[in-house]
Amino acid sequence: MLPEIRRAYEDDGVVVIPSVFEDFECDRIKEEAYKVTDLEIQESGYKHVPSEQAYNKKSLIFFPALANQYLNSVRIDKRLQNIVRDLLGNHVRQINNQIYFREAGDQDTFAWHRDTIFRESHLFSSGLETDYLQTIIAVDDITEENGAVEFITGSHFWD
Repeated sequence: MLPEIRRAYEDDGVVVIPSVFEDFECDRIKEEAYKVTDLEIQESGYKHVPSEQAYNKKSLIFFPALANQYLNSVRIDKRLQNIVRDLLGNHVRQINNQIYFREAGDQDTFAWHRDTIFRESHLFSSGLETDYLQTIIAVDDITEENGAVEFITGSHFWD
């Protein structure tokens, strides 16, 4: 990993690494995401509610990689593994796998939050602050019209 990427991650708590996946791969991720059904996720053994709805549309799927081989191959892709390994080391596990559908005009919103509030601290070996890494694969441009995701640099230092 380039030293400037690691430095940005440590200093800002956020780093954008463009073009990890190519456009055709992002198109395929999106295509496969729309195919996954709640029934497939449930039949794969997932014991919780597999998706959420907002404004009569699916807005969030939990663990779609359990039900879709292509999405699973993305989840374990060496490019992602190398990024995670470079930032956290070799001893990692995935505790979450989700797809958010953020479409222009869908009116679906999320309140400002830190994702760490949804994580159980007993799952981490030392501290949530140093053991947790959130990754996002944006398959579309992030714009105000499609519900921009915003990151606040330095917020990883906040109590």
